[in-house]
Parts: sequence; structure tokens; C-alpha cells
Amino acid sequence: TILISLLVVLVFSSCFPSTPSDDIDPDFSLIPAGTITGTVTDATTGLMVSGVVLSTSPKTVSATTASTGKFTLSGLASGTYDLIATKTGYATHTTEDLVLSDEEGLDIDIELSINSGTLQGTVINSFEHGLSTVSLELLNEETNAVLAQTTTDTSGLFSFTSVPLATYTLRATPADPSYSSLEKQHLTITGAHSITLTLSGQPSNAATYVGSSTCDSCHEGIRETYSQTSHAQVLKSTEDMVSAAKDFFEKNTALTFDLDPTSAEVNLPVVLSENRSGDPQMTLNGSGPYKISKVYGGQTRRESYLVTLDGHTYVLPVAWSIETNSFVLDEEEKGNWFASDGRVTTPAADQTYEQRCLGCHVTDMQILNVDGLITTVSPTDNSKPYLEENIGCERCHGPGSEHVSVAASANEDDSLKIVQPRYLSLKENTQVCGQCHSQGQATHFTGGTIPYPVDANGVLYQAGKDLDDYFTQGNNLWESTVYSKGSHQEYSDHVQGGHYSNTQYNPRCSDCHDSHEKTSGVPHLLKAQADDNSLCLSCNKALNFPTTESIQLHTQHPYDPTGTGASRCTGCHFTKTGT
Repeated sequence: TILISLLVVLVFSSCFPSTPSDDIDPDFSLIPAGTITGTVTDATTGLMVSGVVLSTSPKTVSATTASTGKFTLSGLASGTYDLIATKTGYATHTTEDLVLSDEEGLDIDIELSINSGTLQGTVINSFEHGLSTVSLELLNEETNAVLAQTTTDTSGLFSFTSVPLATYTLRATPADPSYSSLEKQHLTITGAHSITLTLSGQPSNAATYVGSSTCDSCHEGIRETYSQTSHAQVLKSTEDMVSAAKDFFEKNTALTFDLDPTSAEVNLPVVLSENRSGDPQMTLNGSGPYKISKVYGGQTRRESYLVTLDGHTYVLPVAWSIETNSFVLDEEEKGNWFASDGRVTTPAADQTYEQRCLGCHVTDMQILNVDGLITTVSPTDNSKPYLEENIGCERCHGPGSEHVSVAASANEDDSLKIVQPRYLSLKENTQVCGQCHSQGQATHFTGGTIPYPVDANGVLYQAGKDLDDYFTQGNNLWESTVYSKGSHQEYSDHVQGGHYSNTQYNPRCSDCHDSHEKTSGVPHLLKAQADDNSLCLSCNKALNFPTTESIQLHTQHPYDPTGTGASRCTGCHFTKTGT
């Protein structure tokens, strides 16, 4: 009878199993009374967090999480508690009003959110050797106030701890003056952050210029490709004139131009010819002929022609247009040569090529005001008006005498004592190009209005220094806008544009342009073609526009950059505004 009764009970129980409530996990291992257990994880990564101190309020007991993130608080009397979790680098987390009964304990899972991070890194030179005694300052990005400071150890290592989550500027200042300082902007700390800073070399004030030919022995490959770029061919002999233009001189060609394009009232006859020695010359409305001494330009917009009068050089008013493949009247120069009725006039004393242009077309030059006229001399070789024609290596890398002395035998812990633009701060790196691609005037030179950067003594700006100490930018903009009214101010356009201030990625001139090598079929020393979006997508494809469809969604136009021009990046973002 007893056995039958037990079977009935078992059958009856199996027909009606107990069902746990929806909000309680079936856990048959009850937590002992007076105990709070749990696990602490990182709210972002989901990983277990060790070293978290757990305490109760009213305070009775405390515990610290193990490597598994787990903790146990025991020996608590029944009652209501707040559970507080703290760890450096995380926001304090409080779980309020936990009711602990006499019957069983509680199990609590806690997620901690980071409220500060760490910044660690290494400062190295171009040999990847760690640099000691470099001062590191963490700056408020808006106020530039110094918030924390440290110094690299003998291996070039540094670290900042307990850094509040924010965006900063990091400044590295070496004790060794043969290295340049460096600023890293838009540095966002979201947790543990690592960074490597490479410092450029820096020649001393005693360094002198040696000329690009000295660089050839070690950098022959770069010099070979560089010689084909427009920077290396600013000034040329008449023998290197554009061949199509040279034909006009050889054929003794007569041309006629309108002084005022809106009116045909004043015609200007111009004759292009050669003298008995075969030198090209130009006759302007019966005046001349003016023997052409030099040619400048000819790779992008136009080729212009220089004439020397009374020891000074002037730009002739007729130029060869690369775009139209024809001679044109130069709108910038015609006012220097012609009166309103077409008579030829002598260009004014302050309109010489030396005063207006030369400083951006040569290397190592000093300007002097002699009897109201600007003359030039090379500080390195006083027998020359400048050390080197065209944009030589040292125009962008600084004077090279000290570099030549140390480079051949340099150890990995030595500075190369030459400016390496790619390792400069964004500002100084951009200013290397901005020294010439700007409109404005020299700030401190009092001997005349000079539209390129020189110091108070008339010596040209040196790469790696602060251009703002030499030059005041012009403001040739359309009224109430930031858009250029004229050409030749790419630097100020870039600094005012979205790329320069972009906190996600700060492209430098050299990210889009290759100053050392000309890419075949691509203008303006660009690294890739812009018309098919290749150039822009080399960065933006990964950052913002991974597919053609994403570009179309952005532009709201079909995708045909090389055909109709639809959805071509530069069509909207680099529209020509200058006249």
C-alpha cells in the first residue's frame, strides 16, 4: 500500500511541473543570507574588470574584484544598502536601495563606464631611435592651457595617467636644439591610447646653404625625378621655351591685341622675332625690340618672358597660354607697359621682377633697397644675386651645411640637422608650401612692399620656422565670404578650409601633392587624378564613402565624374572662385 501511494504521488507531480516566474532565473543555489555577490564588467568592451573596490553604504564591509571581475560581500545584517563600485579611470557606479533580507542574499551585475584614460607613447627620430629629455605637455585644445606635463625617459618613453576623456593637443619640446618641436592636434582620449611622435631634424642658425648639386651624391634618385617637376623649372633659359611658342619667334610673327577686351578702340601690334644671334625678342607697339633674357613658368597656366633693363628685370606683357596654346596679353602686366592710349611706358621702379616675384623662384636670397630699387644678393655667396635658380632642395629642407657634415657618419641617435617636412607639426608643415603659395606682404622689412616672406634684414624665410613671424597674409576674398577673389593663395584657402580643421583627419599639402615627382598625365603635382575621384577617394573611401552608392546618396546625383562630371568631388568642394 505504501509503495502504491508513492507511485501515485510521483505520477501526479510529473503531470504538473512547477514553473518559475518570468523575471527570476531558475537558480537552485541560494545565496547565503547577509551576502551580496556579483560581477563587474566594462560597459564598452564587456570584459571583466579587476581591482574594483565594492563597498556598502551604510558602510559595513568592502571587497575588491578578482581577475574574473567577481566579488563577494558577506556578514551583512538585513536592511537597505547602496552598493558603490569605484576604480581609477572609471566613473563611480552606485546601485541604490538594495534590500537584503534575513532569508537570502543578492547577486548584482555592474557595468562601469570609463571616465578617464591613459596616454602613453614614444618620441623618436627618423632612425626610429628613442629620444630622451623631451618635454611632453598635454594642452586644452580650446584654451591651450597646459593640463599635464612629463618628460621622456632614456628610451624615449612617456605616459600620462588618469587623463579625463576629451580632445587635446600634445606638444613635444626636445632639449636638444637639433630637433624641432612637434604638436599633435585633435588627440582624442577615449581610454588607453598609444602614440609615436617622430621629430624632424633642425639646422642651427649657423648653418649655411650648399646648393642642390651637393645633395645629388646621396639623393640622386630624388633629384632626377624632381628635376622634371614645375618647381624645378620655374626659371628657364630661352632654349627651353615651349616649342610651340618658340616657332612664333623663329617665324618673325606679327600679332595684334586689344588693350581693353571690352573695346576694340586701342590695338597693340606686337612682333615676335629673333636677333642675329638667334635670341628671341619682342617689339611692343613699335617700341623695342626687347631681348628676352629668361623664361619662367610654362607647365601649368602660362609661360612668361623676362627682359633686363638698366640692371633690373621686368615681366613682358605678352605671355604664352598653356590652356589656349596661343599668345595672350597678360592682364597683370599690361598696365605696367602701356598707357591708356596704347603708348609704351617704362615700368615703375617698384614693379621689377626682383621685388614682385623673384623671392619665390630662387633659393638663398637677400633683398636690399639701393636708391629706391630692390636688388638681391646671396647671403652665402655675395658675388651672386641668389645662390640657386628655381626651388632647390634647401628651400623646403633648410640650409644643408650641417646635414652634409653629419649625414654620412650619423649614428641612430644623431639628428640629421635638416628639416624633414613630413615630421613637422601640421602648421609648420603647411607653411613650407605657404611661403610661396600665398598673397600678402613681408611684415618687418621696411625697404619696400615685398609680396613674399623675408625677415627685417630681407633674408628669405627658412623652412621649419614660423611663417607668421615673416609674413602677413592678405585678404583677397569676395566680400563677406572666405572664398578667394584671385589666384595664387592656396595656403590661406587651405588654412581656412575644412581639411585643415578636420578633427578626424588633417590632410597636409603632401598628402595630395608629390613635390618630388611628377605623375604622368596628372596636373599640379597631384598624386592621383582628381577628375575621376581617385585622389579624394584615396582617403575618403575608407573614412566616409566606401561605395559608389554612398557617394550618390551624398550628392543626390548620378555617378559619372569623368563623363558629365556628376558626383565629381572637386566639382563642389574645390570650385574655382578666383578671377
